[in-house]
Amino acid sequence: MSENEVAKAKILVVEDNDSIRETMESILVEEGYDVKAAPGVRNAAELIEQETFNLVISDLSLGADSGLSLVEPVRSKDSSTIFLLMTGAGTMETALEAIKKDVDEYILKPIEPAELIHKVKIYLEKQKITKEKEVLVRQLQESNERLVELVKIDELTGAFNRRFLFEQLHIEMQKSRRQRSTLVLMMCDVDGFKKFNDKYGHLEGDTLLKTIVEILKSCVRQYVDMVFRYGGDEFAILVPDANKENAAVIAGRIVSKIQHDLGPKGIGISIGAASYGDGGMYVSFMNELIHIADTMLYEAKRAGGGKAVV
Repeated sequence: MSENEVAKAKILVVEDNDSIRETMESILVEEGYDVKAAPGVRNAAELIEQETFNLVISDLSLGADSGLSLVEPVRSKDSSTIFLLMTGAGTMETALEAIKKDVDEYILKPIEPAELIHKVKIYLEKQKITKEKEVLVRQLQESNERLVELVKIDELTGAFNRRFLFEQLHIEMQKSRRQRSTLVLMMCDVDGFKKFNDKYGHLEGDTLLKTIVEILKSCVRQYVDMVFRYGGDEFAILVPDANKENAAVIAGRIVSKIQHDLGPKGIGISIGAASYGDGGMYVSFMNELIHIADTMLYEAKRAGGGKAVV
């Protein structure tokens, strides 16, 4: 460990023999550790409540108390704290009890200064390595989670992407068929987007797409329904446990909201919806469901746009 890390390491020595306690404290302080000492369980418990220690060295026999009673409060405060138990009268029974209490090492007295220093350094180094590994594992997990998000999220709009639509649609269709429930797939196309893009430029067009995704998300059930960017200015919405009547309500809400917020800019939205399992009808492939929704979308566009066909 570096000098700086040594200086930061906090050690608690619990020993009812004044001479031994003071000697151990002096040895460890000389090594650069931040050392606190206690003559008994009560004093030690107060220190443990106030501070978090890297390592605790306690005698087993502390008057009428046992040093083992300190293991639980130490580990409750910080499970990574090293606990070394010393005894001058070791027995198999006390050794087994120490193991059960998850003591890191059971040391027989007397312990030589050099051995004490060596054990402390070794255990603190192991603790440091363990904590570094935990940090690395946590960082790796976070990186993996971010990568998973990137794989399924459309970078521009924040909606789910087309690839993830196919994955989720496959899952939801299987679930719907298994549970004999229904689901709705909506295909949406932005009306007037090309003219808007030509007039205001691609940056404004990108901003508009983000706004449309926000509106779509606001019109569906959070954490249940899913909004996807299908490509360009086309979007898809997957609505589990819904039928044609539910779809009509949601689609109507979206059309009205888009018209209210973006109509003055010449923007509207057309929606085609396909129901899976409604009336007991289950198509075999998701491409068929997408085709039905696309056909309904085409009907909405052919009728002048700004409407939903369910």
